[in-house]
Amino acid sequence: MNIQKNNFGFTLVEIIIVIAILIILLTIAIANFPYFNKSYSLNNNTQEFISTLRLAQSKTLASENYNKHGVYINTGVTPNQYILFRGATYAGGAILGTYTLDKSLEFYNISLGGGSEITFDKLTGAADELGSVGIRVKSDTGTSKTIYVASSGAVSLSPAASNLDANRTKDSRQVWLTYNRYIDTASENIVLTFNGSQPVTIPISTSMSNGQFEWLGTTSVAGSNQIIEINTHSLNSGTGNNISVFSIRRDMRYNNKTLKITISGDNTGYLAQYATDGSDPTFSSIYVSSLAKQ
Repeated sequence: MNIQKNNFGFTLVEIIIVIAILIILLTIAIANFPYFNKSYSLNNNTQEFISTLRLAQSKTLASENYNKHGVYINTGVTPNQYILFRGATYAGGAILGTYTLDKSLEFYNISLGGGSEITFDKLTGAADELGSVGIRVKSDTGTSKTIYVASSGAVSLSPAASNLDANRTKDSRQVWLTYNRYIDTASENIVLTFNGSQPVTIPISTSMSNGQFEWLGTTSVAGSNQIIEINTHSLNSGTGNNISVFSIRRDMRYNNKTLKITISGDNTGYLAQYATDGSDPTFSSIYVSSLAKQ
């Protein structure tokens, strides 16, 4: 009689092979752990920053406390921080929350028109300071993320969202311009000159609200009413407090006269000049760095 034995045990060679495979896998895991840890931290912190920007935008559109909201980036502390605030600017606003980047990360390559904060328009949710912000790993600067803020207010990890704005039809009913000079809000005026001869002087100090210039007025010119709205989305901010962003609304349905807009303290030229034929406005002041139709 033949008796068969079933051997369910492992041989020494098999055990050695299994142990060797486990050692290899463990070595790979240990070697890649710092990378995965840095990548996870970068992704997580980036998404939290984006969420805070979108929260500021939603609070602005909801008109909480009848005010704007924004996010200020503070690279002057370690670790870097970003701060959710209520108000037209961080300097004059109220802090709602302070968030700290992981100690292994830092902000870099901040391109927001010279400033370090982002606020949003109360009516449209559009970004007052468009551009980009980078977050990177300190010990490996090649590991980074870039957050793009489009003029429409869209926040994305891809510049494609802002590029889409280039295909949108724009007109001159609303233009934005960046002005690079400190404005003395206590003494300077905005001057509107209609038809080349009828000036309207607006003291800036009388039209300040929450740290911004906000003016809407109707002027009768040769028996025809002219309706103009001028706001600042950023006033005396950025490096040296010398960057302002103006928004000018002029609709040809309500305006049929020429218009030149100047600031009394600027003798180099005008902020914007409008013709009667609907052509795009122009500027001549050396302090205007860009003028864009919305």
